[in-house]
Amino acid sequence: MSEIIELVKIAGPLAAMVIFFVYRDYMRENRLSKRLDELEEYIRTQLKDIAEKNQKVIADNSLSNRELRSVMDLRPCLHGKVKV
Repeated sequence: MSEIIELVKIAGPLAAMVIFFVYRDYMRENRLSKRLDELEEYIRTQLKDIAEKNQKVIADNSLSNRELRSVMDLRPCLHGKVKV
């Protein structure tokens, strides 16, 4: 604390304020950078895996729908288009 008082005496209150704000913003940028790194890692690992699993489920669902459609075309009674 005495160092800050000495700095104010030597450089003046305006210089001390500038140094304070620069230091505060430097610390905030470091915290933000760390948070961004953690979010990028989460996206790279967790969300990528989820997206890959969803893509497989959608592909399997599309295949099932095509197979169901082909069965419905072979059996018109299931399709509601009964020909008499």
